[in-house]
Amino acid sequence: MSELSALRAYHIDNGLPDTIFDLHAKHFRRMVDGARRLQPPRRKRIRNPISRASIITLSSNISHLPTQPRRLSEAQKNDLNLAVAARVAFAGFLRVGEFTYSAADLRNTQVFTATKLTRGDIRLSPTMDHVLLTLKRSKTDRNHEGVNIVLAATNDAACPVEGLSKLFLHDSQPTTAPLFTLSSALSPHPPSNVRLSLSSTAPGKIPRDLRVTASGKGQHNTPTTQA
Repeated sequence: MSELSALRAYHIDNGLPDTIFDLHAKHFRRMVDGARRLQPPRRKRIRNPISRASIITLSSNISHLPTQPRRLSEAQKNDLNLAVAARVAFAGFLRVGEFTYSAADLRNTQVFTATKLTRGDIRLSPTMDHVLLTLKRSKTDRNHEGVNIVLAATNDAACPVEGLSKLFLHDSQPTTAPLFTLSSALSPHPPSNVRLSLSSTAPGKIPRDLRVTASGKGQHNTPTTQA
């Protein structure tokens, strides 16, 4: 039973017998079902899928940035990093934990560069028709062999190639730096608890209420948009 998987894992990790979960599976099922019936019903939160239109609304301001290096404020850099992260995650079908990190992850630079996305994991094509993203760790890569993901240029307001080129141009960082960074005002939350909230906004402007917040359980590793 998935409800007792954590308890069973605790028994295994601590050398305790776990046969009780098999011998009394029916009893445990009845106990869990009874406990669930005693709990008040929960309202299901609507989780709308992220669409290309959402990404365009979120990141349309990137297209208005100049093609020459320009000094940006910290707030503008935050907007740029969030917008490009949305484009890259959408184009590469990335899980939240694959492109975000916690403050604790930054304490060990060696481990961070070996497991998390950094600027050095991006290779822009000379013809700007695609980007090669090297994902060093992922949920399905159990042997941690890494995988290369090709992000094709879409030449529209959701183009990951344009976004990354603007990010590298206006927010230059060393190759060992995290691919996406935010100022202390918007420090990253733990990956499993990330939720992007998006409301309607004028074209070319990052919505004011875009925020990274802790969701209740964080069992879904996919960002959700809410109008």
